[in-house]
Amino acid sequence: MSPASDHRRSLLADPGRLEALRRHRILDCAPSAALDLVTEIAATVCGTPMATVSIVDADRVWFVAARGLGELRQVAADPGLCASALAADGLYLVTDAAVDPRARNHPLVSGGPGVRFYAGAPIIAAGGHRLGVVAALDTGPRQLTETQTTVLTQLAALVVEQLRPRPDEPRPIPRQPAATRPA
Repeated sequence: MSPASDHRRSLLADPGRLEALRRHRILDCAPSAALDLVTEIAATVCGTPMATVSIVDADRVWFVAARGLGELRQVAADPGLCASALAADGLYLVTDAAVDPRARNHPLVSGGPGVRFYAGAPIIAAGGHRLGVVAALDTGPRQLTETQTTVLTQLAALVVEQLRPRPDEPRPIPRQPAATRPA
């Protein structure tokens, strides 16, 4: 197992991070028009057909907002593009997932929708807890400009504000088991 993989697994299981997820009450919450707009902006700015705002739990990645993924709402956390992005310092970039050893075995790469490009900015809450990722995805390899990188990072910061705990929000809906795509 690589040091990066060990770090990712340690981060996923971190009790402080998991408590921050529970405190924010964001897992399995109702759809949010504001977060849907974040995915639209991410996809538009990056010129990609897919974008997500994902929350990374200990064992799954839940797409709180998604564009271009159809009905897919969650995947297993490992192997994980989002889990790797969560652990990255700054933007996590995979320019061609088909040849990148960090990503080529991921179900979204090896199966449908055939992701080749992934750029994810971690959503970091107060206290430094990493909750999830704002990501842009494409079916072809690509690069990002400095402006696109900046906007993805800014969108992740905006999501932190949207996810702040609010006492008047409805309770989360019941959790569904993580759906995985066949390899």
